[in-house]
Amino acid sequence: MRTALELDERLRGLGVLWIEEPIQPDDIAGYRFLAGKMHAPLAGGEALAGLKAFADFLSPRTFDIVQPDLSICGGFTVARAIAALGEANDVPVISHTFGTPINFFASLQLAAVLPEHRLTAGLGYPLLEYDVGENAMRQRLPITPVSADGTVAIPDRPGIGFEVDRAAFEPFIVEHWEEHL
Repeated sequence: MRTALELDERLRGLGVLWIEEPIQPDDIAGYRFLAGKMHAPLAGGEALAGLKAFADFLSPRTFDIVQPDLSICGGFTVARAIAALGEANDVPVISHTFGTPINFFASLQLAAVLPEHRLTAGLGYPLLEYDVGENAMRQRLPITPVSADGTVAIPDRPGIGFEVDRAAFEPFIVEHWEEHL
């Protein structure tokens, strides 16, 4: 936690929008300690699953920005409930998106229906994280998700906006996957 506080102090005055998960994602006591001491908004939630986990971090208020990941939190229904919980606690929701392009496009649909918040007003809301790392799956997409100016057009087709070609993604399909946090 000392490192998180030192980083926050060093970044002070530089216009940092938020500091994201500076400690282990499930360390609620640590986040509550940091919440009263950070200058930059504290963001987290990308590794939390289920509405209860988010409720524990929002009451009492621990995160300044909550970042559910559709592939972990429980999907659209849970994410919408998290957004309502965030709105009730005056905490903006910015969808966390990392990994597969399918998750990115699903998260784009979620971002399109999230309410604007005063903390993110004027920033081109809704904000959406985009993984720019090497990703073999992205090369198999039928559409380019992000334009040169960093904006994303929300597809107006049903579902996530494009038809998933199972054959294109076949090399990435696994029988079983689980995450231990």
